[in-house]
Amino acid sequence: MSLTLEEIAKIPEIYLIFLPCNRVHDLFGNGTRHRPHAAFVKVSKELNGGHYVGFIRGFDGHYGSHFKALLHMIRLKPTLQKTIMDSPPITINEAPDKMKELLMMPTYWDLATRIYKAVYFFLCILHLGDNKEPGFDRFLCYIRRMEQHLVDNAEEINWADMDCYDAETCILS
Repeated sequence: MSLTLEEIAKIPEIYLIFLPCNRVHDLFGNGTRHRPHAAFVKVSKELNGGHYVGFIRGFDGHYGSHFKALLHMIRLKPTLQKTIMDSPPITINEAPDKMKELLMMPTYWDLATRIYKAVYFFLCILHLGDNKEPGFDRFLCYIRRMEQHLVDNAEEINWADMDCYDAETCILS
């Protein structure tokens, strides 16, 4: 499974979705830039009942981790957008304009969500391999659900129908 996810992650369109994950983590998530991180922590606590919910960094050696980082970033979408919209200019000026524009763009979030939905069951199977418990019945269940998901959502996953030009220009800039 890990090799499959590695091959999926090498697809240029998918790799372009991963690039902002680590950059957003560096800006808002790890505290090296104090103002954006502090604003993000404040908004995160506000939206999550007083608990800070942060990022997961994707590592190049573990391709499943890029997809897990993407899931966390999708989950943090409202927090990121509220941080960008409500923070004072002196705080948010440390973020590049293109990054702010990308995080406010619905096309980027739509692409990220579609990619994650397409590989979700791969990640479940990969997680089963890391467990010490036997789980062959769950493995078969995930395989069947993955096959059914791919059949049901073939048109949604089709890259030819997606207009990703706007997101691609923001990511590459």
